[in-house]
Amino acid sequence: MFAPLVLLLLAAPSPQAASQPSLDQLLDRVAQYVKRFQDDFAIVISDEQYVQKDVVQIESGQVRSRAQRRIRSETVFAWLLEQQSWLIARKVLSVDGTPVPDSKERLDAVLGETGSARNERLRRLRDEGARFNIGRIYRNFNDPTFVLQLLAPGFQSRFAFTILGVEKDSWKVAFSERTAPTVVQTPTSKNLLSSGTVWIGRAQAAIVRTELAVKDPSANTTADISVDYRFDPRLGIGVPVRMAELYTQSAISNIAPAGAPVRLITTWERIECVATYSNYRRFETSGRLVPP
Repeated sequence: MFAPLVLLLLAAPSPQAASQPSLDQLLDRVAQYVKRFQDDFAIVISDEQYVQKDVVQIESGQVRSRAQRRIRSETVFAWLLEQQSWLIARKVLSVDGTPVPDSKERLDAVLGETGSARNERLRRLRDEGARFNIGRIYRNFNDPTFVLQLLAPGFQSRFAFTILGVEKDSWKVAFSERTAPTVVQTPTSKNLLSSGTVWIGRAQAAIVRTELAVKDPSANTTADISVDYRFDPRLGIGVPVRMAELYTQSAISNIAPAGAPVRLITTWERIECVATYSNYRRFETSGRLVPP
């Protein structure tokens, strides 16, 4: 007479299974969170400490060059409503401890603009900041909120999503781009597919961590970017606190020392970067910063 009870226990779902949302429900919840993030983060400034390391090595294992750079910047996070995209610009204040002249004044001038004029000057500021990056691998999509854009309602249909399970009280979700034109492109407008993983808090669908991978097989180049978020009581929302980047590239070149036959040699470049963010403050539309 105990068989019905055993069958009933076996059929009952676990608490975790009962609380698991469907993929569509989870994507809808995270889209709502990203929308609130865009509103709360419309114009925000933070302090950024950025360490970059570059190593170039040849096939024998010999290190051809090694470089390191420390950059201190004010980073502007701007949500462009018309383009439905983030624009992240760095106003570099110092490089390896040496101040960059007039940097603070130029940032204040940019933020004093409004509308399309401000957006255009922010784009120039972004490209100007990229020139301080070390290494031969060009990149200007290295901003900590990049993956959040891919989770917005207007972008989700471009990606395939898969729930991988629960990790540290967060839903772990993989994503991969499936349509062109792609979000990331080369300077010559070549499409590069993005993929990665996002950790979504089970309680409020807050973004906890993101990982992004972009590859360019034709140039033997890879980019991997991970970002950790933490709740900021001043802004009332989770903010990026650490971004780690890894860029690798290999190339085959001709080597022809004097009097020796030409031979092919492979060169590898590896760029490692870590950026930390602090002292977040909002920029009010009246043209002043909310004091920290």
